[in-house]
Amino acid sequence: MSNLIKVSQVNVEAASVMYSAPKKEKSEATVKVVNSPSPGEIISEAKLAARAIIESAEAEAEEIRRRVKEEAATLLAEARMNGYKEGLEQGRVKAQLEAKQSLDEIKALMERLDGEKESLLAQTKTDTIDLAFTIAEKVLEQRLVADRKMFLKLYEKAVKDINAENWVKISVSKQEIEFVTRHSEYLLSMVKGAERLEIEVLEDAPPGTCIVETSEKIVDTGIHTQIGMLRDAVFTA
Repeated sequence: MSNLIKVSQVNVEAASVMYSAPKKEKSEATVKVVNSPSPGEIISEAKLAARAIIESAEAEAEEIRRRVKEEAATLLAEARMNGYKEGLEQGRVKAQLEAKQSLDEIKALMERLDGEKESLLAQTKTDTIDLAFTIAEKVLEQRLVADRKMFLKLYEKAVKDINAENWVKISVSKQEIEFVTRHSEYLLSMVKGAERLEIEVLEDAPPGTCIVETSEKIVDTGIHTQIGMLRDAVFTA
């Protein structure tokens, strides 16, 4: 955000006033000599006349200097005032430009947010749903550890429509292997036509894993599988 403001400078040059010396007009006069002055008298009168001319010239020059000073002071004051006013105006213009630029940036941000609102809402919704399902998985895992009978419900759901021929296989996590081994005969009895139960431990499987396999089908009723299916259903709805 930058605005380039050029501040003009006011240069005041000293005013110069030129005056032309008045031209001496030739005058014709008739001189009547009554008594011829002495050379000393002529010199004295000439000195007096010259002094009068000098004093008059000095007075006129002093008046000229005074007027020039006053005019220069007036011009300088006007220039300063104009520069001050121009500075104020430029400051006002700069402030307006900066304010307008700020408003333009805010407007652009609002437009961008409006354009991204749908995607932001969708992403927020996705994050919220993912968080909810993640929490649900953790809660179910804890309940499964506290109550192993929950695993029986997972297994029962997997085998309720299975008719096995000779064998049935169950794959579980390390957390369920002890429970499954201890209740293997009961688990076998829950499958119609099954004569043998095979137990497999999946090393990296999470708690609540329950995959049942026969020669005809594979059924996965594990906690994470069911929650994953629910998550997919929510996102595709």
